[in-house]
Amino acid sequence: MSVLLCACAGTPVTRHAIPPLENQPAYPVERADLLEISPDMSRFVERTLEREDLGGGRAWSLAYATLDPYILEFEYDPQVTLAAADAFEQRTGNCLTFSNLFIAMARSAGMESWYREVEVLPEWSKVNDTMLVSMHVNAVVRDRGREFVVDVSGREREHNERVRRLSDEEAEAQFYGNLGVDALIENDLPRAYAYFALALDVRPGLPYIWSNLGVVFRRNDQTEEAK
Repeated sequence: MSVLLCACAGTPVTRHAIPPLENQPAYPVERADLLEISPDMSRFVERTLEREDLGGGRAWSLAYATLDPYILEFEYDPQVTLAAADAFEQRTGNCLTFSNLFIAMARSAGMESWYREVEVLPEWSKVNDTMLVSMHVNAVVRDRGREFVVDVSGREREHNERVRRLSDEEAEAQFYGNLGVDALIENDLPRAYAYFALALDVRPGLPYIWSNLGVVFRRNDQTEEAK
């Protein structure tokens, strides 16, 4: 039974050579633009920020509009990882997906916004003989001296919870890490290997990506590489 870590980590950035995946076809993957803004997203932001009747300023108005189920109609799904434009079109996704969506829109409006990782107690789930433990990410937006945390999961904030600001690169690496986990659940080793390798190329040194890559090697009977 494999244990995989997926996002909803500071270590020195060190590049190590990734061993090849033996006796498997190559699976080409390309970097995605997680924060690309579509025309529909731009119009949504413009309409939202045109009216100040909601009160609280621009950051609050955008946060309210994206979280209100009767405005954006976004449905939280912990199993779906998408870039911002796809998330807006499909109106669904996990915590990282929603953070992509919100941060892209906030930045397009000229507001400072970033990813934030929240340290949570381990929550385990089993899919196809694979145990998953999830990480949690939300978004922060700052405008005109006010700061808001925007979290689509609906979880209650815990007392003295530990948080950490994520760079765009690490958030992007988590994105590919999630896609790699999806592939590994389906036992698609070439695709999983490709996404984990891309994650480490974007942000080297992430321990949980290396651990998941080790599962790929183990399932491919490359025990020494797994070690």
